[in-house]
Amino acid sequence: MTELTRARDPRPGSDAGRRLRRDRAAMAGAGCLLVLILAAVFAPVVAPYDPTKVSMRERLQPPSPKHALGTDQFGRDILSRIIHGARISLTIGLISVGIGLGLGTTLGLIAGFFRRADYPISALMDVLLSFPQILLAIAIVAALGPGIFNAMIAVGIGTVPAFTRLTRSSALSIREREYVEAARALGASNRRIIVRYVLPNSLAPLVVLGTLSLAAAILAAAILSFLGLGARPPMPEWGAMAAEGRGFIAQFPHIATFPSLAIFVVVLCFNLLGDGLRDALDPHLRE
Repeated sequence: MTELTRARDPRPGSDAGRRLRRDRAAMAGAGCLLVLILAAVFAPVVAPYDPTKVSMRERLQPPSPKHALGTDQFGRDILSRIIHGARISLTIGLISVGIGLGLGTTLGLIAGFFRRADYPISALMDVLLSFPQILLAIAIVAALGPGIFNAMIAVGIGTVPAFTRLTRSSALSIREREYVEAARALGASNRRIIVRYVLPNSLAPLVVLGTLSLAAAILAAAILSFLGLGARPPMPEWGAMAAEGRGFIAQFPHIATFPSLAIFVVVLCFNLLGDGLRDALDPHLRE
């Protein structure tokens, strides 16, 4: 039974680490995200100005030594707002993906391990997948009401089908393997099999999907805020900042451009890291 409890050889993990470290694009994405996370954590120290301080004497200033990214229509420092906005955007992404991961993994395990629950859960996921994620999020926020909390719920629900289908696929494959059949023959309960064998062997694809889903969640939340359905001004959320600057795009493009660039960079970095994790954890998927 001791051998049965070992779902993995320790060496593949170290091999995956070496492959990931050799991936320059993934390392660049990880490094950029590390800087962003540190800036978000220490935003009150790093940001040069109060992100909500209004100064009408300094409104609509272009980038300069005093204000590196300029100021908005209320004289607020854009760099400071982007730094504080990183904390908000990352929090929204993490909570949204956490909702999708928790619900999706649970439903996927139930669908993949208990045949009677497979059809209704799979049918529900097919219905949700028939809607584009952002349209589904907009519909949910329209039903719940605008606001940052409801936006996180909406984006999180939009990620559930992908996690459910991935976990279900892994569970269907793993439950038929010899070591699982042997554990069942030795009297292991369904709960023990799921916790001891199915979940550990599903971890690698879930990590990859979770990383890529963070990029999609941050982008979806920014779109909701841009449409006025998520974070509201004066909260320094990147999508809301871009929405505030769209009325000045012709004469003062920096107000909307820099928050939009922040969204682009963080989404790109998460995608680079996710692709690197995918190639490192399963090199057979590398094209």
